[in-house]
Amino acid sequence: MKKLSIEPIKNGPLKIVNQTKETLKDILFYDCQAMNLAKTNLICRCGRSNTQPFCDGTHIKYKFTSQNDLEEEILQVYDSKSVTVTFNRSICAGSENCVKKFPDIYTSGSNDWINLEKGTIEDIIASVEDCPSGALSYTLNKNDDCQLEDCQKEKIDIIKHGPIQVRGPINIKIEKWSSFANKTKFTLCRCGNSQNKPFCDYSHANLKDDSYTF
Repeated sequence: MKKLSIEPIKNGPLKIVNQTKETLKDILFYDCQAMNLAKTNLICRCGRSNTQPFCDGTHIKYKFTSQNDLEEEILQVYDSKSVTVTFNRSICAGSENCVKKFPDIYTSGSNDWINLEKGTIEDIIASVEDCPSGALSYTLNKNDDCQLEDCQKEKIDIIKHGPIQVRGPINIKIEKWSSFANKTKFTLCRCGNSQNKPFCDYSHANLKDDSYTF
C-alpha cells in the first residue's frame, strides 16, 4: 500500500492523506522546513489563506474555482541526432534549474531556447531528470516512448511563493494528466491562477495583488 494519497478537492484545497498508522516525518516540507504528516492535511491552493500552507476556508470568500481552463497544451519538440527532448510549457513551474545548471543547452527568453547540439547525452538526460515539474522529457529513439524518471522516494515540497513539488509513488487522484507528464514527479498550483489546474503553469510569477499570501 502506498503511504500517501493526494486529492484536489473541487473548488477547494488539496487533501494529502497519510494512509499509514504513523505520523510521517521528513516527507512534507514547507519553505525547506520539515513538517509532520498527520492523518489528513488540507493545503491551500487559492493562494490567500492566512494560515499558510494550510487551508483556512478563504477560498470560499474569493470564490476559488479549480476548473481547468487550458484550451490547448503548449508542446515544443527538439531533435538532435542522438536524442529528442519534449517540453510541455503547460506544466512548467519556472524553477529555472535547466537554465541555471545547463546554460549551454538552455537559453532563457528565446523561442528556440533548447540547443541539444551544445550538450552531451549525459548532460541532456541529467537536465531532464533535474526538472522538478516533469515539463521536460526525452527519447533516445524516435519511435520509443518518452523516458520518464521513476522516483521511488516520497517527498512533498511546498515552495514559499511557489508551487507544490511532488515526488515518489503517491496515489494521485487526478482525472486528466497533461501530455508527457510524470506521475512520480510533478508540480501542483498553489496560487490558484494556473490555467492548467491542478498543475502549476508558472502563473504565480505574474501576480501583483497583495492579497496573495502563498
